[in-house]
Amino acid sequence: MKLSIILTFFLLCSSVYGVQTATEELPDEKEPFSVNAFVLSLKSTLDAHGVDEAIKLFSTLNEEEASLEQIRYLQSSMLISAKRYGEAQVIAKELMELSPQNKDYIFLNILICKARGDKVGKKQLLERILSIDKNNLEALTELADEQMLIKNYKKAREYYSKALKVKSNYSPALFGLGKIDYYQENFAAGKKTFKQVLQVDNKNSLAYSYLAKIAMEEDSYSEAEEYLKKAIKIHPDNYLYWLELGECYRDGNKMNEAIDAFTKSIELNKDYFLTYLFRGSAFDYKEKYVEALNDYLQVLTINPDYYLILEPAGQLAWKLEKWALCSQIYKRLYAQDPKSVYYLSMYSASMIKNGQKSSLKTFLSQNFKNFPKDSAEYSITRLFFDDVWGIVITQRIKKKEKKRERDYMQLCLALYYDANNDWYRATSIYKEIHDTSDGNPVLQRFCRWNLDRIDNG
Repeated sequence: MKLSIILTFFLLCSSVYGVQTATEELPDEKEPFSVNAFVLSLKSTLDAHGVDEAIKLFSTLNEEEASLEQIRYLQSSMLISAKRYGEAQVIAKELMELSPQNKDYIFLNILICKARGDKVGKKQLLERILSIDKNNLEALTELADEQMLIKNYKKAREYYSKALKVKSNYSPALFGLGKIDYYQENFAAGKKTFKQVLQVDNKNSLAYSYLAKIAMEEDSYSEAEEYLKKAIKIHPDNYLYWLELGECYRDGNKMNEAIDAFTKSIELNKDYFLTYLFRGSAFDYKEKYVEALNDYLQVLTINPDYYLILEPAGQLAWKLEKWALCSQIYKRLYAQDPKSVYYLSMYSASMIKNGQKSSLKTFLSQNFKNFPKDSAEYSITRLFFDDVWGIVITQRIKKKEKKRERDYMQLCLALYYDANNDWYRATSIYKEIHDTSDGNPVLQRFCRWNLDRIDNG
């Protein structure tokens, strides 16, 4: 399909209208209108001033010139490029009514449907193409791609296979089959198909990218690295390839190289939040906690609703003794889950460490209602509020059936003692949790951080 204005220009300048030839200038006579000359003028304006200025050139044509089908086709294509889909559709529909069997005009309407998200209209037009030309490769592949979007891999495979019966080395259909095999975890078949794609088109960087994905699934990180380097050689400015290379290095335990690749990806696209998340996790692994926290905070700057990063960011803020930031993060987490006494305790402890105990009491007084009065959660909240400890807290914690729940309840007690400088009790609980929570490395690490801080304090 003609999916870009550049392709339209090549179409108009070559296959449709032929090569412009020099003509002898006739004195005292108006030079006859030349579609090719208009196209060249249009391209020159587009390059120099952009699509909106180029579109204005159509208004300089007289009625006869503007009514030419070639000109109207080009005008509709330009309007699509400018995202003026309503105006483009009016022209495209008129052209299709003039020549109902013209596949170029039908594809022009398909392009508008695609841009507008009109899946029903697009499907109808694709089927119309196939009623005219049952072996149309573009239509078969487009229909397959639509089925891929809804994960109907069986139907997609049928369309791709039909296209390959028409042309056995048709790269888009081969690529589609490779993707199906990848998504269905048929990696051997997928690898074979993507290599076939490269035999047809050795500059297909996406084929290298998918070969790398398969290699990573098979833990073949050196192989994946080579494929990704080939993809990057073809498209060095593709930030996603650098991101994938970073993931390859990370999963292959090459953290320094991973950080470098993620950094390159960020240089190419500073607005993709997942790259900061991945680089932050690599910094975290390398115990570069300041850099990790900065990246996690950048994730929230770009995507404020990405709540999954709040807990890692909050723990690093605690580790770095950024009490104000820590309290802000855990207040957000608690707002998302007001039944979590752990989030409430992290917020409370960081508020106390930040010298905000009075404000904390006001907040806590409004949140007792979130917990039953006979629960451990309520007792812990009361402890932070009025500093009255009782054996009942321990008894209620012991009633929790799951060890994970008991561990986090105990952690809440440790946070209270930590915030109030009762180092002996805090250390005792942190150590117990650290030594017995084998299945929770995040909790163990947090306790180890606190033990180290207290020992060094």
